[in-house]
Amino acid sequence: MKAIVELVHTDRGMYAARLEDTDQYAVFELFDRHAPQRGDWITHASFPSTGNQVYRNLSQGQSIEVVAKGVYSRSAAQRACLL
Repeated sequence: MKAIVELVHTDRGMYAARLEDTDQYAVFELFDRHAPQRGDWITHASFPSTGNQVYRNLSQGQSIEVVAKGVYSRSAAQRACLL
């Protein structure tokens, strides 16, 4: 499954990526030095999974360690990212 990073709150390390061909957003907290940028494509077998996960940033060619928070609507993702 692929998603594109659209919401970024770097001060808090919070991100949300829109799942490909949907209006749903995977929200995650980053605990890695390889921060994704807005517009990066990431992949994971199951974005609805929560807790410690490893996502693959296809745009940068790196794996990133995250704490996945779940999948939400855009407005809920914005709140979760504290935007």
